Amino acid sequence: FFFFFERIKGFDKATAGIMLLVYFVAALGGSPIWPALAKRLGKHRALAIAAVVYAVFQVASVFIPRGFSVVGVVSLILAGLPYSAAPLLVRSMMADIGDEERLASGVDRTGLLYAVVNGTVKLGYALAIGVFLLLAQLGFDPKAPSAQGDAALIGLYGFVPAVLALLVCAIILRYRLDATAHAEIRRQLDERDAAEPLPSPSPEPHVSPLLAPKPAAE
Repeated sequence: FFFFFERIKGFDKATAGIMLLVYFVAALGGSPIWPALAKRLGKHRALAIAAVVYAVFQVASVFIPRGFSVVGVVSLILAGLPYSAAPLLVRSMMADIGDEERLASGVDRTGLLYAVVNGTVKLGYALAIGVFLLLAQLGFDPKAPSAQGDAALIGLYGFVPAVLALLVCAIILRYRLDATAHAEIRRQLDERDAAEPLPSPSPEPHVSPLLAPKPAAE
């Protein structure tokens, strides 16, 4: 982010920091949008829309004018709005998958599924370090501007994430566990849970009454 806005868009570090703050404030402001949209269209469709919005405005950031401008701020706000969609919707979808798995196997693996989600997020953060190595291999040097390095930076900031987001959109649109399917799963789970007898409480352990102490022999 800082490399792109400082090198390509001509911002100083302080202004680039403000732009990053604007991006995350927009992400926070967009957090109510995606659950509301998920209720109307379904979680996977809301996530697909968020991916497309992200892709469009990530590419648009390449074409905003250099320097601080209203167009740049608006573009960054719109790019930040879908940032909160995945953390909210993916975890909600994972809960639905947990219900599906419990119906199929009889085992509640929700905790394991959430661990997988959290693990992949942390893995993504760790692998992000490799972007700097890739930039170096493509000719980018933060201390020595070059056309090749700038092109690599633009590609990795603007176009590669957009392509990946569109790939996510194409995959998530094939997601089959929509609200109707999940409602049926919940109905079957509720029926099965109601039919299963509750475990009887364990009997109280027998406690022998205390015996009065015998008087000491004289």
